Amino acid sequence: MSGTASIVGAYRLPPTEAVIQSVFDRWGSTDRAEVLDFVRSIALVEVLVRTEGNEFDMMDVVQPNAELREGLWQAAYDEFFLTADGSRVLDVKTDVLDPRPYDLSGLSEFRVAFWLHDYDPASPIRTSFGDMECPSVEELPPRLREFAHYSPPD
Repeated sequence: MSGTASIVGAYRLPPTEAVIQSVFDRWGSTDRAEVLDFVRSIALVEVLVRTEGNEFDMMDVVQPNAELREGLWQAAYDEFFLTADGSRVLDVKTDVLDPRPYDLSGLSEFRVAFWLHDYDPASPIRTSFGDMECPSVEELPPRLREFAHYSPPD
């Protein structure tokens, strides 16, 4: 495979009451401190990909954790694809079980943004194009707010 991937930014999930309530509802938890800790560990990671076709594989995007075996590492979640400048959505799946492949053929440069739980800026993110160093989290930029909708996993 030929291509590169580099992180544009990592953005914190705003801990709105709607987000907190969605986690409460999904988990059935009543421990607000536990839910807040979980929400604070989530980052939206935005990556610039340069490739020669449909070679970038989202199934390869994980953040290794030395304390866990490989199958338990955190993986990209609810990804969506953007233009190379990050201003417009190209493709998004609203169902994690959606079997349709992304069609990025003909694109040599694009961005992908995805949620990552337990984000650790000290640990790289692994992709099909190699490891990427992680930045500290920043506030979610206004240009991503309309696209970045978080839904907690089951």
